[in-house]
Amino acid sequence: MSKVMSRRNNNNSDSSNSSSLVDINILSSDDDDSDDFFDRQNQHAQLSGANNNNELIIPMNVPTQFHLNEADSNEEFEMSDGESHFEVEDRLDRESGNGSDSESAAEGNERVLQFDNNITENFILTTIKEWVQAPGVLSMSKLDDLLQRLSRRFSNLPKSYKTLLGNPNINVDNLINDGHFWYMGIKENLDSYLLDEYLRINGKIQIDINIDGLPLFRKSKKKFWPILGKLVGTKNEPFIISIYFGKHDPDDVDKFLLDFINEADELCNNGYLRNDRTYLFSIRHYIFDAPARSLIKCSKGHCGYASCEKCIVWGTRVNNRTVFLDLNAPLRTDESFRNQEQPYHHRGVSPLLRIKAGLVSQFRLDSMHLVYEGVFKRLLEAWIYWPGSWKFHLTIFQRICSTLKQIKSSCPLDFNRPPRSLEELSFFKATEYRRLCIYDGVRVFKEIPDENLYKHFLLLHCGIYILAGPFHQTLNNFANKLLRTFIEHAAVIFEDKFIVYNVHALCHLADECATHGPLDSFSAFQFENKLKSIKETLKSGFRPLEQVAKREMQKEKKVVYLQSTSNKISLLKRHVVPNEILQGFQYRRIIFVVVKFLKTNNEDSDNDEIEYEVGRTKWLVDFNNNNDYIDKTLMILWPPKSSMVCNAVKMDKNPDSSWRTEQVQVKKFYSMF
Repeated sequence: MSKVMSRRNNNNSDSSNSSSLVDINILSSDDDDSDDFFDRQNQHAQLSGANNNNELIIPMNVPTQFHLNEADSNEEFEMSDGESHFEVEDRLDRESGNGSDSESAAEGNERVLQFDNNITENFILTTIKEWVQAPGVLSMSKLDDLLQRLSRRFSNLPKSYKTLLGNPNINVDNLINDGHFWYMGIKENLDSYLLDEYLRINGKIQIDINIDGLPLFRKSKKKFWPILGKLVGTKNEPFIISIYFGKHDPDDVDKFLLDFINEADELCNNGYLRNDRTYLFSIRHYIFDAPARSLIKCSKGHCGYASCEKCIVWGTRVNNRTVFLDLNAPLRTDESFRNQEQPYHHRGVSPLLRIKAGLVSQFRLDSMHLVYEGVFKRLLEAWIYWPGSWKFHLTIFQRICSTLKQIKSSCPLDFNRPPRSLEELSFFKATEYRRLCIYDGVRVFKEIPDENLYKHFLLLHCGIYILAGPFHQTLNNFANKLLRTFIEHAAVIFEDKFIVYNVHALCHLADECATHGPLDSFSAFQFENKLKSIKETLKSGFRPLEQVAKREMQKEKKVVYLQSTSNKISLLKRHVVPNEILQGFQYRRIIFVVVKFLKTNNEDSDNDEIEYEVGRTKWLVDFNNNNDYIDKTLMILWPPKSSMVCNAVKMDKNPDSSWRTEQVQVKKFYSMF
């Protein structure tokens, strides 16, 4: 048994101070001399004086501390081994009970742990809900214990997680092959968003769809196949429309998509009703990896002879691989796919045709799977593992690994993962392939002694860098030429066996970006992050589908975080040029502007209209102080020769007296911060 002793601390010599400090510590049973104990205690517990709230400031290594009222400071009571503070309080309440119940309760309340802050019950309740719903493993029994402890001080808090989160009823349907299916729905997800601002700006609902497999456990075949939706133009994470759970992939795609097709058809035809107003609803992109596209479209897989989704190229078998060498085959269209003009490409009729989905035009070639985990990973494996003249010598490989380790300490925090050695290539994630392809590789692969191999990599790097950046439209033809040259040279360097499905699809990537924006605007990265959070939601392997469904149903209304979608040029940081002869204002900011000249350039007299990339907005002269400049006519200061433009942009040159004034039409702008 341990004994709890208390005595008033007299370190504060100011007798006028009515408050007093109380030191409460657990004494062992063989510490009979309390004076010796307090002498030892004062050596490691530094008291800083009293305050008006009877607060005691003691280092965190003091074993037990809580406040008592001054009237109770000289009491002596015992704590049993393993007895908690709250159990002590209950026992003291019972032992002191000669009076009425109200007197006992009031007396017991005097010993309740004091909170020296202004946290309200609502804040605590909201904070606990957010904490519980965050991804990660949390024991529900531990949560119940926490709620019961807090309810002693905050009587309105629930005592069970079921009351805190609610316990919604989940309807799980049985599908084929012992699989289970839960459907939440598109409309129910949209209703859970605070959409007023989004609808006011956009006037319609547009979503992207993703379907992918998610293995749950290392030693089990059980997996999820979720259908995810993403509200276009927002920064919110994707939402769950439905989930299939089973040991195998869904064999019957018609049953798998039935509820989704029915609801999507209803929304596309009748619109989305919100606040007694109907808004247009549409699906923008279907963003799947190659196996999922094959499953949903009922088409041949990526190893089939007619598996290319964008053209009707016919593959050949080389070294037990299906390769596609023709880069100029006729393109597929939605109509040709619907009519099955190339029968060998199809395995059936896709249920998406019921909602008139464009099975060619709406299905994107995802850069995450196609480029970073596909082509670039294959290039690295060829360099490191494939036998041939291109294989890295051990010395070169170690030098590259050493360079990657050196730049690790300088990696910006903007990247989710720091660089890793190529020795861990088999553990690389898609973000690591992306960073190495677009950023680090330019420096790291300079160690390759064969200049042709390095230049071959630069073809891929430059093409992807352009398509992933702000100039994906203005330099689209150039990027397309770079990627096609990469494919042609790869067939020479690594032989025809290198040109498999993913490598061939590079020749269609520029067309995707020309129509639908930069690569990251239709990549699967955001959906992969959601898959990870779904997996982290699971607390155990017991009924995983029901766990995820309940966590989703327990979520409250979500705020919509809009992306900045301004089509206006932001002219910032106005500056004054000495002896300026032109009227209007000029501005300092790194904002690239694409303009079209409205009169013929002397050096390019064979062209009537020529587009240029303008590197600095300080070249742009503002005459009307109107931010809405798209397709408007402005004056711009321009280098005297077109050959000087690239260098002027790169060197951030200021206009001088030799520069001419041109009349232009603003077509696009890009900001870099």
